[in-house]
Amino acid sequence: DILVGITRGIVMEIANDLGFKVEEKGFDLKTLQNADEVFLTSSTREIVPVRDVNGKSFQVHKFEKTKQLIAGYKAYTQKYLERAKKEHPWR
Repeated sequence: DILVGITRGIVMEIANDLGFKVEEKGFDLKTLQNADEVFLTSSTREIVPVRDVNGKSFQVHKFEKTKQLIAGYKAYTQKYLERAKKEHPWR
């Protein structure tokens, strides 16, 4: 069960736009530990690479897809803020 979140939804859209295969499904700890990259999304922290899962370490500096998502999210939020300033200049 995954909490439906705004940031998560935006990141999934960005991933689709980048041509990443995106699917929602359950998985076990072994599958998680065998992943190439793992990240969390949060409204306050945006996209956070995961360094360790239950003793399995990930080389965060090599997270190419996660880096692409972070860049895409930053571009999305920048465009959102620019549009908001035009629509509501008093803010």
